[in-house]
Amino acid sequence: MKKLLAMVCLISVLICFSACKEEKTDEESVFENISQGIIEGNVYENKFNGLGIELPGEWKFSSREEMDEMTASANELLRDDLKEQLSNANVVYDAMATVEKTGSSLAINMEKVTGYNEQGYLNAAMSDLGNALSGMGYSINSMDIVKTQIAGEEHFAIGIDGVTTDESKFSEMIICKQIGDCMVIITICMIGNADCGEVVRMFYAV
Repeated sequence: MKKLLAMVCLISVLICFSACKEEKTDEESVFENISQGIIEGNVYENKFNGLGIELPGEWKFSSREEMDEMTASANELLRDDLKEQLSNANVVYDAMATVEKTGSSLAINMEKVTGYNEQGYLNAAMSDLGNALSGMGYSINSMDIVKTQIAGEEHFAIGIDGVTTDESKFSEMIICKQIGDCMVIITICMIGNADCGEVVRMFYAV
């Protein structure tokens, strides 16, 4: 379970970093320009990124402390070179929720970027993302850039299907929503036969 949660945390952070290796953004300026959301019970809303979601009862949002722990766990799963790169990434960790029984997870992160649209951002991250998953022992059956609807808008996403280290099926969707020079990254991982679309359809506009 811990490794599955770390995988989602890792992917959501790694994709932010991989697309913007050449950018050096001051961390304080990132937080000044990107507003974090509000979590009350099983409801997340963020007026800055325009997204809200009410998750079913089996889901639980993580505290800020728990998110920090999962980020540290994700870091331990990386090669030494990627550990150093990840430590330099400037990312706003906005929310993470999990289903304890299955390990299915949702993460919402944001990063200030320049020079990318959604599709270009995801293209830039594809290679590092595939290498990181393979390095963790996950088998990837397919990984493609697709379009999806979230909260009434169409955005680009990476869709992944594969098998975990314990032979469980998983599907992953990493959705980009661009707001000016901010890229919002919504990472959904469903374990077993569940469909990421189930979670995507729960999002609403705020």
